[in-house]
Amino acid sequence: MTDKIRLQKFLSHAGIASRRSAEKLMAAGRVKVNGKIVTELGTRVDPANDKVQVDEQRVQSDAEPLYFVMNKPPKTVCTEHDPQGRKKVIDLLPPKLPRVFTVGRLDYHTEGLLVFTNDGELAQALMHPENAIARIYQVKLQGGADPRIPDRFAQGVRLEDGTKTRPTPTELLRTTRTNCWYEMILTEGKNRQIHRMCETLRRNVLKLKRVRYGPILLGDLPLGQTRALNTGEINALFRDAGLKRSRR
Repeated sequence: MTDKIRLQKFLSHAGIASRRSAEKLMAAGRVKVNGKIVTELGTRVDPANDKVQVDEQRVQSDAEPLYFVMNKPPKTVCTEHDPQGRKKVIDLLPPKLPRVFTVGRLDYHTEGLLVFTNDGELAQALMHPENAIARIYQVKLQGGADPRIPDRFAQGVRLEDGTKTRPTPTELLRTTRTNCWYEMILTEGKNRQIHRMCETLRRNVLKLKRVRYGPILLGDLPLGQTRALNTGEINALFRDAGLKRSRR
């Protein structure tokens, strides 16, 4: 007899979403078990015998694990459903690719490295605050270089809502006649964090690009293109997440 597991855990392991996002899918009435909509978070299912559907599509628990990165273009959203009808990153994925989801998100105007997977356990671990996975951004600011920026950001910044950021190593990359570029290393994911940090010094962010996520580098991947991670990169992600990679 197969042991039953919580529905959100089943959806996470099947690569549909993280457990928290799976709970939101359930609350929205988008999940069915054996033909009936299920919203109760304590619901348990038998993976071998119960029929689970999300948005009327059957969920398989034994899907082959997939790991991709994309160079996200600006003016795209990371959500699957956008009421404003804006362009979605999932529309840029290779055709006929099994369902995958983003590990974290990038803002609408932000470009750069975005990780995709259907491995819910890995995604959850990478996004967990305790793991503090480093993400490196290149930031274009309006105006000249400011010597206060590296020191202040390295100490953490008190934001407008009273919360303080973690120390954010920052260094000047280059300057132009009217602007400057900095590199910033974040280990947390507050909403619009870099914009809000720069606003404390009354600086406008003109461009924001993520060039690294944990051990994964963006490299020369063209804007809007996707590539599969190689074995070494996948293993490195698991190490950073504190997980042992299972072989399926």
